[in-house]
Amino acid sequence: MSFVKNMLSGKKSEPVSDPTMMDRMNQQAEAIIERIPALVQLRTFARDLQETRDLWAVVIPLLIIVGWDAYRKERRRVLYDRAARRLLAQQLEEQQQTDNNLPSRK
Repeated sequence: MSFVKNMLSGKKSEPVSDPTMMDRMNQQAEAIIERIPALVQLRTFARDLQETRDLWAVVIPLLIIVGWDAYRKERRRVLYDRAARRLLAQQLEEQQQTDNNLPSRK
């Protein structure tokens, strides 16, 4: 896991004189990760996230409040749509029952 932190921070791991199997696997993983095209963007994102750590006390509660409000509005809309569909189906069923009870005109 340390190689991921090193890759995001841009640090290179020091070479091991007698690599074990785990060290070789870590080196292979580092080589694969270095080929990721978005690695520069990941490093920039990680650095920016770390630099804005002082704002987390304000931003995280704000995101929670905004997210909760958006959830409540969406949930209210879904429940309203569901109730409207149920009412429409009930009215349609009542209409069909009254149509079936009418005498036919022959």
